[in-house]
Parts: sequence; C-alpha cells; structure tokens
Amino acid sequence: MAGASLISNAIDIGLRKTHYSYYAEWNDLYNSRINADLLIIGSSRARQHFSTKILDSALSLNSYVLGTEAYRFQMQYNVFKMYLQHNRKPRFVILSLDSYTLHEDKNPYYYQQFLPYLDDSMIRQAFQGYAHEFTVSDHYLPLYKYRGERTQIIVGLMEFLKLKKYPDNAYKGFGDYDLVWDHSFDKFEVTQQKGYNIPADKQDINEFEVFLNYCRQNGIVLFLVYSPEYIPVQKLYTNRDRIIQYYRNSAAKYSAVFIDFSKDSLSYDKKSLLSGYKLNKFS
Repeated sequence: MAGASLISNAIDIGLRKTHYSYYAEWNDLYNSRINADLLIIGSSRARQHFSTKILDSALSLNSYVLGTEAYRFQMQYNVFKMYLQHNRKPRFVILSLDSYTLHEDKNPYYYQQFLPYLDDSMIRQAFQGYAHEFTVSDHYLPLYKYRGERTQIIVGLMEFLKLKKYPDNAYKGFGDYDLVWDHSFDKFEVTQQKGYNIPADKQDINEFEVFLNYCRQNGIVLFLVYSPEYIPVQKLYTNRDRIIQYYRNSAAKYSAVFIDFSKDSLSYDKKSLLSGYKLNKFS
C-alpha cells in the first residue's frame, strides 16, 4: 500500500508539472500563474477562436484562454470559479457562446485531465451528475484513479523522474490547427433533414445569470461572443433565433456586451472551419 501511494503521488506531481495536453492550463491555474487582465472561457471554440498572441499584442493586455473542450456552461462556470480561487480577478471576461452552451452533455470529455487534482473539492462538485463521477475509491485508494490510464502514468512518471519534458502545444491556452474539412458535418446533415430544437437547461440558465450578475457586481467587463459558425450548421437549429435573442437580452439585462460574429464571411467558408464549428489556423 505504501509503495502504491508513493507511485500515485509521483504521477500526481509529474502531471502537475507537465505541459502535456490540457495539463498546461490546469497547472497554470492551480499555480496562480494566469492572473489575466482578459480571461476567455468557453468550450473548444474558445480555445481555437481567440488568439492570445493577437489579443496581447493588439490590446496590450495579459490574456489567457481556459477552454474546456466539449463541456457546456456548468463546467465552464466551475472552471471560472476555480480560476478565481487561485488567481486575481480579471478586468475583462469573454464568454465564448454557441447554440449548445446552455444545454448539458453529461458524458465528460477526457476526464483524465482532472485526475491529479482530485483533492480539490471544487473538482468533485463540478463532476456531480456526470456519467463518469469520481468515486470514494478514486479519491482515497492509492493508484486506483489511474487504473487503465497508461498515458497519464507514463507522462506523470517521465516528468517526475525528469526523463522527458513535454512541450506546450498551446500559447496561454490558445491552440490553433491547420486541418482540412473532414466531412463529418456533411454526414450528420443528411440525418437531420427536419432540423432539431436545442433545449436550454434550467440549471444552466440559473447559473448563467448568476455568472452575469457576478461580473456586473464585481466590475468585470463581460463580452458574450458568438464566433463564426458554418451557415448550414446554423440552419439546422430550429430555435436558433430564440437562443440568440436570449443571449442578447441577457447581455442587456446584466450590462454585458453581446457580439455576434455568426454571420461573418468566415461562416460561409468551409476552408476556414473544421466540421462547421472551429476555425482553422489560417483563418
């Protein structure tokens, strides 16, 4: 048991030092290295649409992206609260929006990114209700949380033993990609001839408005930004106009700024978008 505990701690320490994958951003957050003037939060669209290099240069600010890929607003809001626990309050916040922001998907993407931080009660709270919830065994049995996690074990031990230093593939949370259209949207579109309605979840709406009110009361200038999205994607959402109007009304109610780029020329260009949602590097 003592040996397992030592190995588990070594993996934790290694992952808490590495730049591999999303650990770079988590480690910056937990080590209070962000302290952004401008904080960008959202899903992978935040991570791929908001260049911190350009923002820093153009605005003379310290910007940083915390984009939780494939997660919706509940997790995004929890990440924002974790940020505030370890870093100073930002002057400006951009919340990257899309039509799914307020509709939860409880299948967690890459939950392994949270493993070295399970001693944080906010992580436990954030995962309540997800299909993969961390158990008592994950929290307290040495090595149990790393069962079957070969990549995390190798990366953690390699970093701990100083045998390898993994590079950071993102710049202050911004990761750009130069890929070709993969036709996944084309295949999906064929199955959705009638379109579909995207519900907004009550808990998400409540927490969204709590977040908006927090920013207003704490003097944070908040921008709600809907970045480019492929026009045929937009046409599939039968209630998209109502979603956009809700964002616009909420911004007005809570003294935020709503900016809608979804009709920008990039939204008509396949070469600029990956699967209809994410901007390419050359855009």
